[in-house]
Amino acid sequence: MPTRICLTCRQLTSKPSKRGYCPDCQAEWEAERPARAVYDSPRWRRVQARLIRAWVGQHGWWCPGYQRQGHPSRDLTADHIDPLVASGDPFDEANLQVLCRGCNGRKAATLPATRNDR
Repeated sequence: MPTRICLTCRQLTSKPSKRGYCPDCQAEWEAERPARAVYDSPRWRRVQARLIRAWVGQHGWWCPGYQRQGHPSRDLTADHIDPLVASGDPFDEANLQVLCRGCNGRKAATLPATRNDR
């Protein structure tokens, strides 16, 4: 891989990450976002694929909606009902639901104490 400038510290690096960071800045970014270890894991991808496949088999390509009506969507994701930091096992399917990417982002932007989505 060619030498590149780190997008964070602006130092030259011969081993940039996929995000364009030097190894030190990449490690710092990962430390600040411990959930990334879950979401980037092969196990999470398998759980998410299984959940979405089951949902689509039962309901079709349909998002149940979050703070809006259900709607068709081809961009479905798995979402933790209780935030990942509050739940024990991140792979517990009882704490997962299917939402489209937009609804998942809308839900993530709300404060856990104000949620009324169960």
